[in-house]
Amino acid sequence: MKIEKIKSMTCNNSDECTKNLVEKLEGKFGCILMARNKNDEVSGYITIFHEAGKHKVICVLYDNDEKPNKKHQTTFKKLKPFPTESELKKAI
Repeated sequence: MKIEKIKSMTCNNSDECTKNLVEKLEGKFGCILMARNKNDEVSGYITIFHEAGKHKVICVLYDNDEKPNKKHQTTFKKLKPFPTESELKKAI
């Protein structure tokens, strides 16, 4: 599932802003959106475009499990329970 949301906000440090949003979503849904080591089971990813006054947030959650392969070293794991689009948008 892929969702996009425009969020009205500003930030002074894009790295801190990204870290805070990733931690918020990971905590809420009990998932990993950013691999921290090659053994992590990642449930998706997040991309944030930091613009003055608004941020464009793109969040993708994997629909299927996938073992490590030549394209990626981490395991892709479908999140269970899988949130609805509205739950994910609300959390962002």
